[in-house]
Amino acid sequence: MYKALCSIIAFILCANVAFSQADSTKLNISDTKLKTLLSLPITEKAYLHFDKPYYAPGDTIYFKAYVTMGERHEPSKISGVLHADLIDPANKIQQSVKLQLVNGISWGDFTLPDSLYNGNYRIRVYTQWMRNSTDPIFFEQIISVGDIKNTPNQNTSNQYIKNNKADIAFFPEGGNLVAGISSNIAFKAIDINGLGINVSGIIVDSDSKQIISISSIHLGMGSFYLTPKSGKSYKAILAYADGSKATVDLPMIEQRGIVLSVNNDSIAKASVSIEANKAYYDENHDKDYTVIIYAAGKATSVKYKLDNPIISFDIMKRRLGTGIAMVTLFSPANEPLCERLIFVQNYDQLSLAVKTDKPVYGPKEKVSINLQAINRVGELTTGQFSVSVTDESKVPIDEKNESTILNNLLLISDLKGYIEQPNYYFSNISEKISHDLDLVMLTHGYRRFQWKHILNESQPSIKYQPEKGIEINGIANSLGGKPLVNGTVSLISPADQIMSQTTDDKGIFRFSNLIFTDTAKFILQAVNRKGKNTTKLTYNRTENKPYITSQIATQQDTATSRIMSSHIENATKQNQQLSKIGKLKGKMLKEVMIKSNKRYTPKMTTRYGVADQTIPAEQIGSDGQLIYKLMPLLRGVRFVSASSIEVNFYKPELTGPSFRAVPFKVVVNDVEMDSQFNINSIDPSQVENIDIVRNPLSPAIIFTIQQGVNPRYITSIGILPITVNGFYKAREFYSPKYDHQDNNKDLDYRSTIFWKPNLITDKDGNASFDYYNADGTGNYRIVIEGFDGKGNLGRQVYRYKVQ
Repeated sequence: MYKALCSIIAFILCANVAFSQADSTKLNISDTKLKTLLSLPITEKAYLHFDKPYYAPGDTIYFKAYVTMGERHEPSKISGVLHADLIDPANKIQQSVKLQLVNGISWGDFTLPDSLYNGNYRIRVYTQWMRNSTDPIFFEQIISVGDIKNTPNQNTSNQYIKNNKADIAFFPEGGNLVAGISSNIAFKAIDINGLGINVSGIIVDSDSKQIISISSIHLGMGSFYLTPKSGKSYKAILAYADGSKATVDLPMIEQRGIVLSVNNDSIAKASVSIEANKAYYDENHDKDYTVIIYAAGKATSVKYKLDNPIISFDIMKRRLGTGIAMVTLFSPANEPLCERLIFVQNYDQLSLAVKTDKPVYGPKEKVSINLQAINRVGELTTGQFSVSVTDESKVPIDEKNESTILNNLLLISDLKGYIEQPNYYFSNISEKISHDLDLVMLTHGYRRFQWKHILNESQPSIKYQPEKGIEINGIANSLGGKPLVNGTVSLISPADQIMSQTTDDKGIFRFSNLIFTDTAKFILQAVNRKGKNTTKLTYNRTENKPYITSQIATQQDTATSRIMSSHIENATKQNQQLSKIGKLKGKMLKEVMIKSNKRYTPKMTTRYGVADQTIPAEQIGSDGQLIYKLMPLLRGVRFVSASSIEVNFYKPELTGPSFRAVPFKVVVNDVEMDSQFNINSIDPSQVENIDIVRNPLSPAIIFTIQQGVNPRYITSIGILPITVNGFYKAREFYSPKYDHQDNNKDLDYRSTIFWKPNLITDKDGNASFDYYNADGTGNYRIVIEGFDGKGNLGRQVYRYKVQ
């Protein structure tokens, strides 16, 4: 009777205060500590929707960025700049762009040179604001390029982190295994690559008595109940699917303790149970305990007296947003004792209704699509969306492993560790899938914050402020090398607008929040306090990039060798077709404008030998990263990376594979650079010409750049012209129109049929678009993703036939 009364009282407390924005005057844990929790800086999350999951050399990777305000999932208004990096299999940045964020939205692309090495690349995006977190939530996506099974030998020794053998970990629910209390114990077994592996076995006690049989039920995960006895220890005798065997100790048994468990089977509620064993209850009878429930940036508390060994109450889910909630039990001294993650599925995603004008289409036929967005309560809603259409016969997809806006923002970004097959938990939700998702909650940690920081009332340091635009910074010194303190530095824009800043005590100046696209030429000008322009100006071109973590094997390849071989063959045909009509994507860095018919006369000899090729400045252009501007121009040469000292040489007399890697020298204005020199540190606008010497004895690439130019820091006296990369301007996806008979002659091998990153529904929730099919027949797959202004997420997959 008393237990039931406790349950009712706790339930009422929870129901009355649950999940409004927390008011510290109503919360029962220390006010200041909860204020610390609720005043944590709002984090940002990013997600990219790609046009397809894998690519071939010469392809263009198209993507749409969605940046949200943490667990609220509302479009972010914090940052105005998104950084996007293409990272190669050797963990080096190969391309990098800055994208302008407007209300959490942007889009861009990376063009892959046709000489690119095969392998698993990554795209990483982040804002500077994200870097303030102890465990930054950057978005990273593995992108398979080419046939990864036939990847040339590369320096990828740190590409994968592998285990020596299969392994297993046990996770008592709530964190504690207490004598005399029945506990749910989850486990996860992984193979040498860190992926889930099936395991079975028995649990035995210290007397070798079998207690229970166990077996994994999903991706190496499973659970079992055990009531440990005082004075006993337990171990698991296991057999893995790879044939290996192991004996593993279970966690230590606490002789006195308290256990938190949550039954999350019901859609409407989560039932919390707190149980103390006799030894613990006798010591802590009638003391005050607090449960904190944290979800979506909101918190509530339930306080109770430990006047019964078992206390239970329900958490009503209806006012929770879909996502991860954390339930934590605190001691009378406000110390966290137990913790449990649950996933709340409230079915509050946007409903995206897709309608085609026909059920079946023919090759190259026009397709018209209508979209209607409806929120949870049935209201038509305005939202931002992106659309990808692919030919599934050319781009087959493993949907369980697919990264989506739902599984990324609601699951992956809030958990520590790798989540295998994340889309499995969001497709055709069933009782079995919900149970499997609960195993994920039991076997992974929360990454948003740690209670030890909250209890110390410590706020994370804010080192990185939100960026709103491009920054130009540098140092002003006297001719004698002393910092120019309180001097004036002016910045003259291409439109002759003049901005001025005062230098600090170190001579540093900053022009922030500049908005411009592509590459722009500015002029820096400085005067000292006497008005003289004898100041030495240094423009800082370097950028402080976050540390690049190694790839881990648990992030699976996005395509099998068979699928990728077929994809490459098709992409080669498509690129050949596009080159005939001037639309070759792999060469579209920027069209080279020839201003005259004058031919550049190359140097006949250098101290490294005869120049086999000379590239004049007018062919290079003035913007972008230098190595990617050179790749389409160099004959018989391809770079391993921007900082590698290897280059491959082509021998026309050979058949089959004819590239071989050899060391080469990088020379800038007759000065040999060290082996770590990054060619991309040279500003393309400063290059006068480049000579390529393919002498097998002393191969070299020789840059002649404007005198006085340092690749990383540009310095001048009084007046300094500079070239600055602004926001990247995304290229438009090429979508042919077959509205005339003349357009139907050539075969169309497209795998991505259509890509539209900026689809916006109107006030009535409607949007429409159209495009033309390619020549491929079979199933075409439409994927639409996005959100509305209130943070409601939406995703829809629709298929139609082409025959």
